[in-house]
Amino acid sequence: MWFSNPLKSYEFNIQAKASIDQKQGKAISYGCRVREWGTALLQFLVPVLVDVARSETYHRPMFGIWQKKLKMIKWVDVEGVEYAVVMQNENGPCPLLAVINVLLLRGHFSLLCNFRQITLPCGSTEVSEKKLLQFVADCILRLKPKDIDEAELPNYEQNLSDVLALIPSLPKGLDVNIHFTGCGAMIYSRNSRNLIFSRVKRFEYTPACALFDILNIPLMHGWIIDKADQELLRLIDGLSYNRIVEKIVSTNNESENYLLRNFLDSSASQLTTQGIAELLSNLNDGEIAVLFRNNHFQTLAKQKDALYVLVTDMGFLGESAVVWETLDCIDGNSTFVNSVFSTSYKSSILANESAEHINETSTSAEDHYVQHERVRVLPSSTQAIRPSKNYNSFTGIPSVRCLLRDWGNFKRAPSVLSRHFQAANYFNIVCLYQYPNQFSEVRGKMAVKFVSFTTFVDPLFWDELGMRKLNDWKLDEQPHSITATYCNQDPGTSNTRLSISFDAFLVKSEWNKNVVPVNGLVLAVNTHETFKNLDRKQILCNAAQKVKKCIESLDWLEKPSLLNTFYLTVYPDLKKYTFRYWNCIPALLYPQSVRMLSDPTQLSAELTSLIRVFIALHHNEPFLLVGKTPTPLSSILLSTFVWSNDVYVVYADPSTLAAFPGWPLRNLLAAIAYVRYVDLIQKDLKNAKFVCYRSGSVPSVIIHLAWEASGIIRTDAVGWERVKGSLSPAFIDLRGSLDPLKLMDLSAELNLRLIRWRLVPSINLQRFSNLKCLILGAGTLGCNVARSLLGWGVKNFTFVDNARISYSNVVRQSLFSFDDAANGGKLKAVTAAEGLRKINPLINAEGVCLKIPMPGHSVSKQEEKEVEGIVQRLEDLVKRHDVTFLLLDSREARWLPTLITTYQCKLAISVALGFDCFVVIRHGVSDDETNEEQSQSDLNTILGSQLGCYFCSDVTAPGNSSVSRPGISLAASGAAVELLAAVVQHPKMGSSPARLGENDESATVLGATPHQIRSFLSRFTQMTPAVKRFERCVACGAAVQTAYRSEGFQFLLKVFNSPLYLELVSGLDQLQATAIEMDLREFDDNESVSSI
Repeated sequence: MWFSNPLKSYEFNIQAKASIDQKQGKAISYGCRVREWGTALLQFLVPVLVDVARSETYHRPMFGIWQKKLKMIKWVDVEGVEYAVVMQNENGPCPLLAVINVLLLRGHFSLLCNFRQITLPCGSTEVSEKKLLQFVADCILRLKPKDIDEAELPNYEQNLSDVLALIPSLPKGLDVNIHFTGCGAMIYSRNSRNLIFSRVKRFEYTPACALFDILNIPLMHGWIIDKADQELLRLIDGLSYNRIVEKIVSTNNESENYLLRNFLDSSASQLTTQGIAELLSNLNDGEIAVLFRNNHFQTLAKQKDALYVLVTDMGFLGESAVVWETLDCIDGNSTFVNSVFSTSYKSSILANESAEHINETSTSAEDHYVQHERVRVLPSSTQAIRPSKNYNSFTGIPSVRCLLRDWGNFKRAPSVLSRHFQAANYFNIVCLYQYPNQFSEVRGKMAVKFVSFTTFVDPLFWDELGMRKLNDWKLDEQPHSITATYCNQDPGTSNTRLSISFDAFLVKSEWNKNVVPVNGLVLAVNTHETFKNLDRKQILCNAAQKVKKCIESLDWLEKPSLLNTFYLTVYPDLKKYTFRYWNCIPALLYPQSVRMLSDPTQLSAELTSLIRVFIALHHNEPFLLVGKTPTPLSSILLSTFVWSNDVYVVYADPSTLAAFPGWPLRNLLAAIAYVRYVDLIQKDLKNAKFVCYRSGSVPSVIIHLAWEASGIIRTDAVGWERVKGSLSPAFIDLRGSLDPLKLMDLSAELNLRLIRWRLVPSINLQRFSNLKCLILGAGTLGCNVARSLLGWGVKNFTFVDNARISYSNVVRQSLFSFDDAANGGKLKAVTAAEGLRKINPLINAEGVCLKIPMPGHSVSKQEEKEVEGIVQRLEDLVKRHDVTFLLLDSREARWLPTLITTYQCKLAISVALGFDCFVVIRHGVSDDETNEEQSQSDLNTILGSQLGCYFCSDVTAPGNSSVSRPGISLAASGAAVELLAAVVQHPKMGSSPARLGENDESATVLGATPHQIRSFLSRFTQMTPAVKRFERCVACGAAVQTAYRSEGFQFLLKVFNSPLYLELVSGLDQLQATAIEMDLREFDDNESVSSI
């Protein structure tokens, strides 16, 4: 039962009578009468009783301690609004003040843009410690999520229980242990703000961390090692502060010992320059947090790209101009500022005092060595209830917090003490200085804790998943089978890992030694919204149902690996190559009341050797060990099988904590308990011995468990993985670990794949990637066309132009910059190709400086050979490419490319601009249908081979205007590229027909394939006419093509030197003479008179 306020929901009438035995230093008696007794009250009172038992001033009533401890209040004015700051009147870590001040300063504080969660009576000058603790408790309970899933409720309530138990210790200190991280293999992003765990937020998880999580207060530190110090990073990467001290004590390596000692001594202030930089990058402007430094907790804020800590020393109570202190250096040379972060004054004396205070509170490595000699560690079964990765129960952790010095006064209330230990510190060892053996009274009543898996995902798996999502699954949101593994040889400093590697999608018949496969499912969703809204309660229920069915059907007896499964949910953002994932590893909450009957005992060397052989024979599957004989699990169904004291269940245990079993035991225990209970003949099993076999450095142990079984097994289960101690998905950014070129290619390709998945399933994207484009003219149109083609995945470009870039080009031609026009200007074609490669380095782009010969531009004898080489080069370019864009600035310059593309049956697209209009024309491409007669039923369609070229429409087509409206080029180039896209998707590609009337939108998957697109910006209208090839066209007409075929370059020379020669060859001169003669005959006066 949860109460609205555990500090207000009860009426206390507590009388504490104590006398002091000066020799023993322990309390003799306590009397306590409580009107209403419940779980929350127990969890609240036990730490108080413990603290009183440890206190040296027992003559004071317990709650009198709170009543007499008052905190002073300082009121600061921020733009006319007063805010309270609680001051510190005695030395100590006092996380209570840091938390309270964060809650007070959140809100309408214009410089710190959060929401204020508590307030103090305006004008009050002091507040009791008890009242502050009530505020914290109120805030914790008020922040309980309203829409929390039932499956997550037990985890949340456990966290809430742990946090409430910590409240009385807030004035004195919290168990916080910094976890050092370098550039380890588990962190893939180069950007510190995108790390899986930001280095300034890395702590070993304890209930204290849960306190800050529930209150939504960032907890940070600035003890960060510079990434340049690779040797030190390698040495302490992944270690906590406690582990570093332990390593100094235990290591025999003098060089490592020196490095570690030097590190602790040189950074005694627990703040580094690198730490300040990363604090700045991890805090948003206006954000407020708690800074942990030298076992002190300070209120930290970022404002205007600077860090400040709140000044709470009593000496500044009357100094209204001193509210914050800068945090911009590590030598204590700070500046005091007022409530709006303006400099008030700087005091070197105060700065020095602050530095001395830090040095007094810092602890050197030598101090820790002395402390370790005084520590007595309990048996492993009495140690941490909820373990962490950097904790080996057999060796213990040097950093110890004693909760009791006197057992005698509490042995009458073991149930109360048991609850307290369940809310105890996650990582530090719970130890007793006296009566360690009497703790066995409590041990039998403590629930067994299982070490949960931490999902470790190989980065190559994400690459494989991304490829399958792109190529195979597409928009499909169905789960797919994968296989993960765990092993029983991970070191004690590692997490208990469930590994998902790059070959997780493959089906294997054999696995490596000491590797246990786990079959599961992966669900890759399409959007982040879908990922957030997944019914995770139902997913867990379905996974648990699968395990339950396996147990009830007895399938697990033949294949025990069926008891373990997982369900990995992923949102792969393949544009950014980031992945959000959350893994569910279900464990049934059956049987009930599982407890440990005795301390774990280490496996003997003889038995270890036998099991090593037996477990290899059973392929890492569980089995029974009767005496020294391996027996199949199916034996437990036999009526003759007696579960004697020498029967052990052996399984490969992945736990890296010696005294705690791993996650696979949960479902194995459920299966054994259920099968023996429902057996009508043998309903005898209520306890069993399990061998947690580990083949690595963590010792194997035997644990003796008891439970209360029933014949009904339900789907109640837990299993959603915790990240940093909270139920939330993990995030990984692989952009920093991937080749940027590959990432660029994948991201660009994904845009096109999304078109195919969501809009046009039958689109052929391969045609775009294979397309080779020749762009004649690298000006405004050429740059824009190339940029648009990039969007369709075109990767092969050749620019042809002979001009240089001028300053007037830069503003209109998108592939050029200011520097390209300097010093006479760079060559357009070459620079355009370079600019395109800067956008996408994976494309093939070439620039060719070439001046295209034109009709009427005479060629001298000396120039003939050079011009012939140019013509030959242009012919080769057209032949090597699939489509040619005619984006030249004059009609004459388009003639030769039109002639060549028609002759070589290549697709050509001309774009011409006027001031406020444009035309896009695709030239006809001859094919096998050239000589076919058009059927009568298709009179409204012109075959692709019969479509006219630019010169067939020469009378109506605009020539390139030297001046045009700025938006015309973008519209025209876009229309040209989209026309090409539609034509490429047609079965006949360049030979696709065009309709005379209304376009057929179903011609291709991208719509119609018109012959021409004419746009008039002054009227904002567009039309798509179709023109049949003109038989006497000067470029694509049959006579001209025949002459070019037969005479080659000599024909071109005649055209270059005499433009009238084209009219002669094409027959236009005869047509013109006929037209004139017809005009004369029609308007002859004599003929008119005679006709009257």
